[in-house]
Amino acid sequence: MLRTLAGRRAILGGFEQAQGARRGLLSGLAEEVVKGGEVSEVRVSDRCVQRLKEISSSRGGADVALRITVEGGGCSGFQYTFNLEEFRRPTQDEHVFEKDGMKVIVDDVSLPFISGSEVDFEEEMIRTSFKIVDNPNSDSSCSCGSSFSAK
Repeated sequence: MLRTLAGRRAILGGFEQAQGARRGLLSGLAEEVVKGGEVSEVRVSDRCVQRLKEISSSRGGADVALRITVEGGGCSGFQYTFNLEEFRRPTQDEHVFEKDGMKVIVDDVSLPFISGSEVDFEEEMIRTSFKIVDNPNSDSSCSCGSSFSAK
């Protein structure tokens, strides 16, 4: 799977063309995200912060960050991808949302799809995972919550 920003732009751009009615979605949403120079928020739940602190502690206090990307795919059209990484200085294409010292990184391409939502951590009998909840940019999602269709 392509992990580079350019690769995701190409995938999402190709998907956008194939959707006809979704034409201009990326650029239209990106314009809505930046208003008066401020980027819309992505909220980080207390459970997400707690889990990131546990992970950091298990790695000897490393400064970990949760990277969230949105890619074309999944059963609903787009899918969320969560990766843990050592925090480093963000590039100009990245946005960092921080709560209690724990960081979530979202790139410019993905931000319009999750702006206004909350990053949570959920523990259930069958799985434990980070997830996006209350996404105002999603029309619907699959039953597992890892993919969604954009408004």
